[in-house]
Amino acid sequence: MGGWTKFYWDALEQLYWSPQYLGLKSIPRRYWESDGDRVSIPREMTNTSGPLYRRIRFGEEYWGYAKRQEELFNHIFDLTFAIMPPTEIGHLLGKLTGTDPGGAFETFGREIRARYRWPKVANITTPDGFFVSDSAIVSLELKFGAITSLDQLGKYLALFIHEERMTGRREHLLLHYVFPKDAENALAKYFGFAARDLAKQSPETIIGAADNRLVKDFLVENRSELEDVMGRVRLGASNWLEVSEQIALRIEELEGQGRDPTLARLLEGLHSAIQDHPLSGVPEK
Repeated sequence: MGGWTKFYWDALEQLYWSPQYLGLKSIPRRYWESDGDRVSIPREMTNTSGPLYRRIRFGEEYWGYAKRQEELFNHIFDLTFAIMPPTEIGHLLGKLTGTDPGGAFETFGREIRARYRWPKVANITTPDGFFVSDSAIVSLELKFGAITSLDQLGKYLALFIHEERMTGRREHLLLHYVFPKDAENALAKYFGFAARDLAKQSPETIIGAADNRLVKDFLVENRSELEDVMGRVRLGASNWLEVSEQIALRIEELEGQGRDPTLARLLEGLHSAIQDHPLSGVPEK
């Protein structure tokens, strides 16, 4: 891993070897009591609730595992867009989705729970990328090995309804998925219809697939808004190679124009992370 992203992995390695910074504490062997194949420890050293933890992967085995995880890649993705200038976010989203939403974008992550005043216990959704401007709402869902479903689609549609209710109707509503390969067919496989046919689906199809009770109740109560949003969302999909190529083109543009070397380096880190991910399907160079 090259560029700035190596410092992310360095930080993760420090946390791996120093779990006390994560609020975890080791239990020294002097407190163990062994009896055959069992070990006992004092009750006050266990969690008052929840499980106990132990290391199950070490060295290269751990790093091979870690670098395959979508959640860890998403950290790099989130950092990239958190630092990126708001207008550059709009430019890049236009390249990735094929629709230029224009404008300056604000990025949202886990704070959307507070933004929409969802209950803390509500496991509704945390989008991989959720971007809002005066004229557009854009969501990105990033896939390496995980699947998607109509249930997840319904959660994204609920997000669009929430955001427009709070801040007004938008010209563009974009929901874009990224898969390792054969992206449009993968989306059709999981949803049961082609991306271009979302507007032809009945709201009951989405409502019936909703597993989360809060989401289902919200969609039922706001059926007319759901139908409206389904008719306006542009649903699309790309593969990681296409995303990687678009980022590479933008880096070339920035370097050719002699503009903002910091932005170019930022994008180089994301580009490197995509290429290095073992499940991205991007050929090694």
